[in-house]
Amino acid sequence: MHRTGKRLAGVSALGLAGVAVAVVLFAASTVSATSGIGTQNPDVTVKVSLSPDVVSIGGTVHGEASATNNTNRRKKFTARATLTLPNGSKYSETRSRYLNAGETYTLTEDLVVPSYAPLGTYYLTIAVSDNRGTSRATASVTVQ
Repeated sequence: MHRTGKRLAGVSALGLAGVAVAVVLFAASTVSATSGIGTQNPDVTVKVSLSPDVVSIGGTVHGEASATNNTNRRKKFTARATLTLPNGSKYSETRSRYLNAGETYTLTEDLVVPSYAPLGTYYLTIAVSDNRGTSRATASVTVQ
């Protein structure tokens, strides 16, 4: 699934959190991507990336997130995507989805940074859980 034209700021930041939630279940200035593969539950691998690292108002942030079921059976996973704004406000969504054995679910989305977006660093954290624990990954983007 690919979506374009979402906005990043305030409640609109849920679009970015939604990228991650949708990916896991069920987010124009500088170069390289910020990505994360954090603490992992052996049952599921979670990855998230946002690029570029730094973006200006009106620029586009490319978000990508994925979850892989590392088991040999179909399992239900619960994912929580949390977007933390520069002022510390957090917006989260939680959903559940079944993934087949070995299945990777990925979603990418391009998000336009609106003129009213607070300047600073945004953090997108994806946490995916099953009965054995939680896998987490965090990526960030700075709006200047």
